[in-house]
Amino acid sequence: MFVDYAVVGYFIRLGDIKFRFFEQGKLLIVFEDTGPGISLENIETIFEPLFSTKTFGVCLGMPVVKQVLEQHKGGVQIESEPGSSTRVTLWLPCEGG
Repeated sequence: MFVDYAVVGYFIRLGDIKFRFFEQGKLLIVFEDTGPGISLENIETIFEPLFSTKTFGVCLGMPVVKQVLEQHKGGVQIESEPGSSTRVTLWLPCEGG
């Protein structure tokens, strides 16, 4: 895996992780991949505790991510095209914005 970064305005890219600073007072952290995507059925249940498509693990990752972000007045959004890609966007408020 390589790490490459460039700063263009308010946009920073580190491999497949992007940080974007918005003037509306939000910090966005965007994770993108070019994997198989997530089905609509799974996106609708991905934040439910114990949901998984895997046979291992605790299955609390996404519910905990959502809860922590919401406790800090932020949030999470998942966009996916089955067979193509997935984008997970996390956001948090920023001071001074």
